[in-house]
Amino acid sequence: MAVKPSSSKANPHLPQAMPWFPVEPTQQQARAIKSLAEGSASEVQQKIAMAFIVNKICAIEDQEFRPEEFGGERASCFAGGKRFVGNQIRKWLFASGEMIEALSEPHSTRTQ
Repeated sequence: MAVKPSSSKANPHLPQAMPWFPVEPTQQQARAIKSLAEGSASEVQQKIAMAFIVNKICAIEDQEFRPEEFGGERASCFAGGKRFVGNQIRKWLFASGEMIEALSEPHSTRTQ
């Protein structure tokens, strides 16, 4: 059965039917992500970029379950993976100083 993607413009509260479909940013969001990656993002751009990544790309507030007519188990698993990544990012965005201090330092100074 062919599945038509839901449009976030029609109802922004519904999860996207196929979670692997690309999410299109606004020009402002695209510029913010690019500036974040380049290390030149302003404070506002950093917040815009992180909000778009966590809330839209990773869709952490979406229900991961997709019924069979909307991709079933495979779509549900894909959506769950996106949410996992978003929740890992969110965890460290709101980490306390104690959580950060409890982390061990890497044995190498090589950047990844």
